[in-house]
Amino acid sequence: MIPKIKKERGGRIIGFSGIVMGALVFGFGSIPPNESTLFKYIAICGMIFLLGVCGGMINVITGSLFLKTIPKEMMGRLSGLMTASMMASMPTFSFICSALAFRLSLPIIFSIFGIGLILCYAWMSFRGKFKPI
Repeated sequence: MIPKIKKERGGRIIGFSGIVMGALVFGFGSIPPNESTLFKYIAICGMIFLLGVCGGMINVITGSLFLKTIPKEMMGRLSGLMTASMMASMPTFSFICSALAFRLSLPIIFSIFGIGLILCYAWMSFRGKFKPI
């Protein structure tokens, strides 16, 4: 399904998936923490499933775009640089989130990051930075 989708509307799918991911992260902040009902657990599982689907779509489309646009002689260097920057960002943002958790509640943190994701993907979508593959 993904190869068929990415040929026709790859840029729109990246933007849409990113906005949906932001809305889902924002939604985690609106789930009542003390209530333990079956509906709450089903909603959380559904949200996590949709996050995985959207993340998978973004990953496949950007991966194929990377393979299509980067010259073969630079592919190893840029792939290593991207991997190193992603691995370095994990402990950095874990530290930032830990510091935020001392000052803010978890629903507020989820809301901040959800709104941030929505704004980033919406801004890039409307500026035309996601071009179809």
